[in-house]
Amino acid sequence: MYLPKSKYRVRSTAGNEFVTVEGKDYRGSVLITYRGEVYEGRDLTSIGQRLYTKESFDAQNDIDTPALFNEYPKPTERDYINGFFTRYFCVDQRDKKIYEVTKETQAKFKPFRFVVTTSVDWNLIGPVEDTKLGDYIYPGTGKKNQQIIDQLEKAVPGFKDFLSAEQFVR
Repeated sequence: MYLPKSKYRVRSTAGNEFVTVEGKDYRGSVLITYRGEVYEGRDLTSIGQRLYTKESFDAQNDIDTPALFNEYPKPTERDYINGFFTRYFCVDQRDKKIYEVTKETQAKFKPFRFVVTTSVDWNLIGPVEDTKLGDYIYPGTGKKNQQIIDQLEKAVPGFKDFLSAEQFVR
């Protein structure tokens, strides 16, 4: 993120003012942008996670929060004809649990600050192993899906234990 110095200010907080996405009190330096967004850190090069005022966090969590649970959608025959299907995930930031859900459930949880949502196009057909044709190696479906898992793992640790690259592949 780049902002000119006139668009943010840095100050310290002794706690009991800002909380993390998990709801824990934050104590230390904060960076406040001209939009009112608050982040951990002393400058833009060491910016940390976003923080929330206690009031806004409490108001957000006073809403009747629906329960998250795994729905494990399965690909349809139409998905196999297309060669892929979209998988939807919600990650509860409070306990770091990963849930596979439907598109509708994911949309329900997008407004909640403590839930991170993501979706991926999962490869369904083709050989699982790489195929060599002449000097060229065509990546197999398993390798393509493993690359998707690796990208998810970088963003949210735990996906490598949650997903299998060969899942649903025909």
